[in-house]
Amino acid sequence: MTIDPIKAVLFDVGGTLDIQQVDPAQAFQATESIQALLREAKILPPELEVTDLLYQHIKSGIQSYRRWSLPRQIELTPTEIWQQFVFPDWETQDPVAWSCLGDLSDQLATWVDRYYVRRQMRPEVPEVLKTLSEQGIRLGIISNTLSWGQVPADLQSYGIEQSFGAIVLSSRYGRRKPDPALFHHAARLLGVPTRHCLYVGDMISRDVLGSRRAGLGAVLKIQHDYTQPSDSSELPEQVPACFGHPDGVIGSLREVLDWVSSDLPPIEPAYGILFDADGVLYSRPRKGQHEAAFLQAGEMPPPQQVLALEELAQRGQISLLEYRRRKVMLYGIDHEERIQSGIEMMKQASEDIIYPEGIAATLATLRQQGYRLAVVSNTSLTLSDKLAYFERGGFGHVWDSIILSTEIGHRKPKPEIYEAALQHLGIPAQRAIFVGHDAKELAGAEAVGITTIGFRPDPGAKALMALDDFPELLKVIPQMLAGGGSGAKS
Repeated sequence: MTIDPIKAVLFDVGGTLDIQQVDPAQAFQATESIQALLREAKILPPELEVTDLLYQHIKSGIQSYRRWSLPRQIELTPTEIWQQFVFPDWETQDPVAWSCLGDLSDQLATWVDRYYVRRQMRPEVPEVLKTLSEQGIRLGIISNTLSWGQVPADLQSYGIEQSFGAIVLSSRYGRRKPDPALFHHAARLLGVPTRHCLYVGDMISRDVLGSRRAGLGAVLKIQHDYTQPSDSSELPEQVPACFGHPDGVIGSLREVLDWVSSDLPPIEPAYGILFDADGVLYSRPRKGQHEAAFLQAGEMPPPQQVLALEELAQRGQISLLEYRRRKVMLYGIDHEERIQSGIEMMKQASEDIIYPEGIAATLATLRQQGYRLAVVSNTSLTLSDKLAYFERGGFGHVWDSIILSTEIGHRKPKPEIYEAALQHLGIPAQRAIFVGHDAKELAGAEAVGITTIGFRPDPGAKALMALDDFPELLKVIPQMLAGGGSGAKS
């Protein structure tokens, strides 16, 4: 297997940078500290004054949360976890204590994350991080955690907190590994295309699978004696079997250095292909039918109000749920049950998509040919939602960069969103092509200096070339780049 030169190394924490061991005595002491916090806040129930009972109660609540969270790949905040799963009855039995619990939740969660197992940094970590940094390798962390405080506190205690340019925690991001969105987010924070990232983790079901789904250049599985019961080599049906296999299995982090060579020749300048998403990578021809069936007969809201609301969502200024709720209410619907039905209708309409014939094979071939592939999308969706669409089409793992308006606060045709993709890919506009359908967005790309291709372009849209068959890209892209042409035509 050919591995692209590595420019960034991303690490898991538990089981990777540190080694975990079960330590009942330490867990008991941590529960005593949690007891003291709850007692000081005057919210410790009398029945939980017995330390072992409180320990069992906390463990049961967290296990219940994990059963809910793992299949959804959702990570709630510490407040949500402790209020909804650890002490859910307090909301009705003692609302004051339940509210106070929110203020203490991350402190409580950090005690659990740090001390319910014993953690010890692998002894080779400082040396390995120093060597990688001296070679110009960018370093980051992606960790599933139930608290905000555990990873920063542990890194500080290990003396390595300054080593990392990106730290992505599931409890902050809202998604859990193996969701590929976390890996893409970390790569963008480091400014390195995914194909030039190496991930090191200890679990097939989270680290290896997530890295593969995100299209990282390589992934290593590190061995240790502490086996996570939730790990499994069984993969979801839609995931290729090869996604469950790491590029290597290592016993020490020193072996990572063998995968990151400073003697490689300079990387040849790449070409980048930027794609619009909706209307190019997929389309929603039945979207209007969903709304018509829901509304039956009703007054349509003023278009300018819908557009204004859409802009707020696409800039990331309101959540997807809030956008859908407010859009339904623009139709004059104010009954809560009807609002929820409208929100569900919008979700179904958004997911009712079709893909151009031959798209997965075409994108895979372009990547294999060395082109850097990026998505540049105006959207109200999250990165996780967007990647789920791509995975359904069979091309979730091909992207070097995904730039969404919701994440950077700019929409096409503003130059900032195109420039963000170019910067992440590490290429100039003159070595890039934008494939789109919208007239303004094609013009915006051209204004930045990017060559344009109109894929099933809208009436009046101008591009250097227009085509209707997605696999035609394999023929026309080399021709266009070889010719170095610019300009636009109808």
